[in-house]
Amino acid sequence: MFCWIDIWSHVRGFANLAGIVLFPTLLILMLWSPERWVSRRWLRIALRLLAAVPAAGIVFLLPAILLAGMLEAGDSSPEMKPVVSPDGKTVAVLKYQAGFLGRDGLTVRLRKVGGCQCGVAYEHFGSDYLGATDIAWIDSSNLKISYFADRDHIQMCHNTAGSIHVECVVKTTR
Repeated sequence: MFCWIDIWSHVRGFANLAGIVLFPTLLILMLWSPERWVSRRWLRIALRLLAAVPAAGIVFLLPAILLAGMLEAGDSSPEMKPVVSPDGKTVAVLKYQAGFLGRDGLTVRLRKVGGCQCGVAYEHFGSDYLGATDIAWIDSSNLKISYFADRDHIQMCHNTAGSIHVECVVKTTR
């Protein structure tokens, strides 16, 4: 079943790509600004000066932008571990995305079987691995998430996700 709520997660990548294409196009048009589009000479000069500053910035930042793009493109495909609730109506999906130099991401998302996303129960952005976080259903409306505390990175465990109560347990030994 297609879910309209989840569409934003897919659109964000296209929005970034559109910005990467549209911004330089706008700068080129401002730098070029032919006489038939802008008849006043002072306005053409102002547009060219206004476009020259970001254009020069792009030239200096281009190597960093390309490096960041290459690092982002090098991410591996995510590993997922679904756990179905006892009544079979809700699925908790543990998703691990390995990243470059410890930019890993681990999330637990809840969704109705065959339906749209309920919400995010747990997020961890930092060095991690799939086996470090455990998820288990206590009953049909209560989920238990066990994880190791990480003070150096962003780690959030939400008490509720949709109509599901989440019990967050910090493990003490590895």
